[in-house]
Amino acid sequence: YLTRADMIGILMKYLKLDGTTTSADTTPFLDVSVFDPQIGAYSMLFKAGYIAGDDNKMYRPNDLLTYNEEIGRASCRERV
Repeated sequence: YLTRADMIGILMKYLKLDGTTTSADTTPFLDVSVFDPQIGAYSMLFKAGYIAGDDNKMYRPNDLLTYNEEIGRASCRERV
């Protein structure tokens, strides 16, 4: 099983991005701290449209990733 936070690292590796060199003063999600070690990755992936939060601006990083969330989002990205 993967958490939504685990998927951040996987996406960064797959896309060959380096989020460690990117810092963020703000977070796109209310439940992800600006002090999170992956905050640069969250910000990069959010701005690029690879990840999204819910209507309440929550990412729920510790929730398990569902098939529908990831496969559905990936297939939408491929069509763009």
